[in-house]
Amino acid sequence: ARAIRYEWFAQLLAQFEHAWICTAHHANDVVETAMLHWLRGTGIKGLVGIPEKDTDRRIVRPLLPFSKAAIEQYVVSQNIPHVHDSSNDSTVYTRNYIRLQLLPAVAERFPQVQASIFDNTQRMQGAYAIYRKAIQKKLKSLLSVQNNAWYTPIKRWQHLEHVTTYLWEWLTPYGFSAAQMQEVPKLFTATNGSFIATETHRLLVNRGWLILTPNTVLATAHVTIQQHETTVVFAGGVCSLTQMKNATVTDVATIAIIDATVVHWPLLLRKWQAGDYFYPLGLGKKKKLARFFIDQKMSPLEKEQQWVLQDAKGTIIWVVGRRIDDRVKVQANTKQCLHIQWQPLNQS
Repeated sequence: ARAIRYEWFAQLLAQFEHAWICTAHHANDVVETAMLHWLRGTGIKGLVGIPEKDTDRRIVRPLLPFSKAAIEQYVVSQNIPHVHDSSNDSTVYTRNYIRLQLLPAVAERFPQVQASIFDNTQRMQGAYAIYRKAIQKKLKSLLSVQNNAWYTPIKRWQHLEHVTTYLWEWLTPYGFSAAQMQEVPKLFTATNGSFIATETHRLLVNRGWLILTPNTVLATAHVTIQQHETTVVFAGGVCSLTQMKNATVTDVATIAIIDATVVHWPLLLRKWQAGDYFYPLGLGKKKKLARFFIDQKMSPLEKEQQWVLQDAKGTIIWVVGRRIDDRVKVQANTKQCLHIQWQPLNQS
């Protein structure tokens, strides 16, 4: 209901360029929100409660300094018509349980609990502002952005004091829960391709790096690779690209070593399509991928998930994880090689 309400607010504001939404949140709402955050698991921001002003969403809450009792008393004294929402009486909802049962029980021992928690949230606002500046400065030194994804070297996090605090402030805005945050440090020693996902983002491990990428990037059916790029995240995993003078040819399926001088940039990662063909390494003649897959005894699911890498001229240079094209193989006179390593994703 809360998400729907704020979505409606946004629709209203879209019609009026300079308007703001004014809500009736009061001091008791601040206390309940802080308690709810504390019980579910939160950082310092959650202990602030509800901000009086939300500039990003153009919302202001002028009644936050006043208690529910004070507002109700004023409404009665001024004969102001009002509506009681009966759903607020049900303890099925966690917030109502806090309001109707938990806080009254605490108040039996600490009568000023509501005022004390509210005062704590107000002091926390200043502390959070100072804390946030320090956090942002540190995260700026740890993170780099490339193609709408965030990259950070794992080694720097392993030696970082208060690492869980920095991880919390970096990742929770992207939907990572308190339970997931306990699992994140385990990624420091996880195998390549391991990841933890939320509804909107995915945090994965690749060759000593943590990479945070939106799920919209992973859902993209076509991924363009420019010549300067060294790491590409896509729905099928992560590809790491290295230009080198000499490279030892390997039969490892997840590695492709090709003659960089015959490749035309940019490259394109995409799912295979009916009619696709290439010249399989060692065969020397054209073969349609559909026939190649039959020869490889691939299952229907494997075929559905198969990616290919093609160059700017449309030549398929690698059936990812299977075989390179014979026309781009490294030869005795090759002067520049392109080393590509593919790592599939493995959810933690």
